[in-house]
Formats: sequence, structure tokens, C-alpha cells
Amino acid sequence: MKFKNPIEFLKSKKSLRVFIEKQTQAIENSGKALIFTVVGSIILMFAAAIAIFFTNVQGEEKVMVPDVVGKNIYTGLFELEQKELYGKIQFRDSETGGDEGKIIAQDPVEGSIVKAYRRITLTVSRGATLDNLPDYTGSNYNDTVNKIELHYAGEVPLIKIKTPIYLTSEKNAGTIIAQYPEPDTAIIDPIEVQFIVSAGNEVHQVTVPEVEGKSISQLLELMKTSKVVFDFTNTYKHEKTFKASCENAGKKLDPYSRVKAELSFKIKEDADKTTSGIFSFNLPEYPFPVPVKLDCLDSEGIETTVIDFTHPGKSITIPYEVKKGSTLSLTVNGEMLKKEVVQ
Repeated sequence: MKFKNPIEFLKSKKSLRVFIEKQTQAIENSGKALIFTVVGSIILMFAAAIAIFFTNVQGEEKVMVPDVVGKNIYTGLFELEQKELYGKIQFRDSETGGDEGKIIAQDPVEGSIVKAYRRITLTVSRGATLDNLPDYTGSNYNDTVNKIELHYAGEVPLIKIKTPIYLTSEKNAGTIIAQYPEPDTAIIDPIEVQFIVSAGNEVHQVTVPEVEGKSISQLLELMKTSKVVFDFTNTYKHEKTFKASCENAGKKLDPYSRVKAELSFKIKEDADKTTSGIFSFNLPEYPFPVPVKLDCLDSEGIETTVIDFTHPGKSITIPYEVKKGSTLSLTVNGEMLKKEVVQ
């Protein structure tokens, strides 16, 4: 752009400077307005949040605490929930039995006015201290398990319940018809309790498992889980490997029916560190299957359990493979009945 004289040139520079200053001032003014707007919005949001918080806190509904002392724990918790209250459970032994699971104290007490959603501390009885094993026969199995679990809530249980054995019975299904150990057994260390439970009068047959191709350890596991009584015999046809056979494999039989099975052990050699065979004993016949355990104490003083299962009595046969010179001991229903050193 060309100017005719210096005066016009100076005037044009002055106009440009004025224009730039005006634009800069406009930008500064709009920036301040934006900052004020953002800061004001944050302050308003913070004030609204505080207002809502205090409105909710101060506006909580107040309710009257119901009387739940003497009631079952589940009933008490339900009644508190109806009042929009929550229970905090703590357990305590009682001086008398028969009140397991009942609420014996509450805090705050009945009639107290508290805010909704507050926790109410409920003290629940776990029953009298157990020094001896109670008699659970005739009780419902599930109720008994719940009672035992409740008694040791929050503590290491001294009574551990093994998987129950169900048998056909005229008793109502789920009724405990026998227990081992016997009632009144002293509880000093943790004990395992085996319950015999009625399955009702409907007969549920079991399938005889296949034993061919099984190892000795696998046969022992089948003895524990199949509810079939194996009568093992040694065919003395010693071969390179252990063999087992059973003619009734796959058949349906009543629980704890006796099944014949033949075993053929591998050839014994002087270099072998272990020995195998059949441990046998004659027991009385029991009305219900009883706990049976075969333990092994080797020459180094290490004790292991060969098998722990239940048996209805009479002839009992147990295959084993243990270290040479070990002592096998048979315990039935808590009583040691036979010891034998195997070579």
C-alpha cells in the first residue's frame, strides 16, 4: 500500500494501534467474565452439594427399636429390617441349654428412638458349653448341623461333621438314626462325628463300580465312596502288575451289599521296599455301618492312615501296600481290635 505523504502514513499507524488496543481490551474483558462464570459455577455446585448432604442427614427418618429379645435370630433380624434397622450379631455361651440361636440381649433396648438404617447389636446364645458330645439321634440332620455350626460361630469347631451315610429306614427322611462316637463322649480335642441318616423307606440302590484296571489306592477310594462291601480274596496268581476283577461290576444292588472281588498281587522280589496283601478280620454284625480305620506305622515311626470308611460288620477285608516291617492296626468304632506286622 502506497501513501502520498508522511502525514497519511502516521495517521494510518495510529489508527492501527488504536484498533489493536481495543481488540486486546475486549479479549481481556471477555476472559475475566469467563473466569468469573467458571468460579461462580463451582461455588454454586459445592454449595448445592453441601445443602443436599445436610438435608439428607438431618432429614433421616427416626424409628422406634422393636423388642426382639427372646426371639429366634432370624425372626429378630426380620423385625429389625421391617423398621429399616440392621442387626450386628455377637455370640455368647449361656448357662442353660436349649436356647441356641435365641437373642438374649439387644443394644439399644426396646423403645429407643433412633435414626433409620442404624445397626442394632444383638447378643445371640450359642447354647451351653459342650464338654461332652450330645445325643443327636432322633433329631433332624440339617437342624443338627445348623445348631453345631451356630454353637461354634466365630470359633474353631470342636465337633466336625463327616459326610453322612443315608440308609433306608422307617424313620422320616433326614432323621439321625445313629451317631459315632457315642453320646457323652468327652470333647477334649476336635472330634469327627459320623451320622447315620434315614433316607426314608424308599430303597435307593447303588451301582457296583468297575475294579478292573484299578490300583490298590484306587480300590481303597472305591471302598470309601461306593457303599458296596467288597469281600477281597487273593488268587495268588502273582504277575508283573497288580490286577483286580469283580463279576458284579455295573449291577444295581441295595446299599452295603457284599460283592466278591479277586486280587492278584505282583511278584514279590527281595529288592522291593514295599509289601502288599489283604488285611482281614471278623467283626460282629452291626445294625448300622460303623467307622472303621486301618492305620500304618512304618519302621521309621511315621504313621499314616491306609483307609477310613464305614462297614456294616462281619468279615472285613482291606487291600494294602505299605513299607516292609510296617505295623497295621485296625480300629472299629473308636476301639483298636487288631495289630499285625507285615513283611
